[in-house]
Amino acid sequence: MATSSRVHHDILGPLRRATEPLARRWARRRERVSADIRRLVPAAPVGVWNLILIDAEAAPLTVAWQGPSGEAGRGVLADLPSAARHATLRVWTPAVETLLTRVTWPGRSRAKLAQALPFLLEEQLLMEPEHLNFTHQQTPGGIMVAVTARERLDAWRAAFSASGLAASFCPLTLGLPFTEGQWSCCFENGQWAVRTGPYSGFGAMGRPLAPPAPLTQALAEAAASGNGPAALRLCGGNETLRALLEDRLGLPVVTEARPIGAVDGTPLRLGETKGAMTVSGLTAVRSLRPTLWVAALSLAMGLAGMTYQWIRLGSEHARLEQAQARLFTRSFPRVPVLDPAGQMASETRALAARAGGAGGFLGLLGRAAPALKGLGAQGLTGLRYGGGALDVQVEVAQFAALTALKEALAARGLVVDVHHVMSRQKGVRAELSLRRAS
Repeated sequence: MATSSRVHHDILGPLRRATEPLARRWARRRERVSADIRRLVPAAPVGVWNLILIDAEAAPLTVAWQGPSGEAGRGVLADLPSAARHATLRVWTPAVETLLTRVTWPGRSRAKLAQALPFLLEEQLLMEPEHLNFTHQQTPGGIMVAVTARERLDAWRAAFSASGLAASFCPLTLGLPFTEGQWSCCFENGQWAVRTGPYSGFGAMGRPLAPPAPLTQALAEAAASGNGPAALRLCGGNETLRALLEDRLGLPVVTEARPIGAVDGTPLRLGETKGAMTVSGLTAVRSLRPTLWVAALSLAMGLAGMTYQWIRLGSEHARLEQAQARLFTRSFPRVPVLDPAGQMASETRALAARAGGAGGFLGLLGRAAPALKGLGAQGLTGLRYGGGALDVQVEVAQFAALTALKEALAARGLVVDVHHVMSRQKGVRAELSLRRAS
């Protein structure tokens, strides 16, 4: 047995040592393939962290954060927990900074809608449209639009980018919990936010112990139209504020246990076409790499086909221009060739006019003859044709007769211009320029 084992080792040992480089090479290739497969498979979604922007004008920005596992805190962006820096960040901006409204758009083009929004909302805007950012989204209730000052939104993005953070920005109004038939509200940092529907609401400055005037007015208008809420939900308030609102507003007020921002999905992202991409967005792009490569290849092939068609059509256009030039030269040998198509049309019209076409001398005279017949030999004193117009010199007894003659000529489909009107002892002499109405 010992001899057999030694022989077995003597045979397999050199073989193993000879195949070790090949085995290492295949192991590295398996690792690369496994890594590529892992990149193609979307990573597990990271919990969303909700950040409430406390002071929109402070530098640095102050936020209150809520993590998916109950983490909570307040401070500047540098104080964010490390777990939040690698998660999806959803920043709820002050309600008073964004106008929420709806528009009616009969068209289907999103590009044309984006261009028309400043004009559709002209009466609701307090700033020039070029200083505003318009974000729109199609909803079951119509086209929802959020309007935010462009400078303010750019400042928020710059602050997060400087801190190495990617985030989406949403109006705090839509971060309040919503229940059908009820309104939600909250008070934070001297501002009230009120949510009146799935995609509607408003913000107002106010005091913590008194309902703001816009809320009182909105409740009165909703009650008058029969759409008033059955109750008001207060987020983040105490019992004193709840009882005060219930007494002042005259409807039930209940406290809401859910934190602000704990909503399903993101109802709207401010400037969604320009914001920094979130972690989940980057993951989605990585998972779509093969599809993007195919799309890029298809685009390149399409551009190549368009280029070939453009070159072919350009060659055909040059050939047709040369044929037009030859045809024009044969038809009008004494005229220099500058624009064959335009010159051919112009010369053809000139020939038709000289030949007495509908707009030529005979055509105009034929149309005007019934109206000029009543003037007689003494009333019609001269005729002259040139430049597509027939000039007629007439002499009538009075101005009323001249007006009647002009109306009679116009009724014959002629454009009449009156020139050189002179009042004489025997009557009125004038020159009428006649052209065919187009």
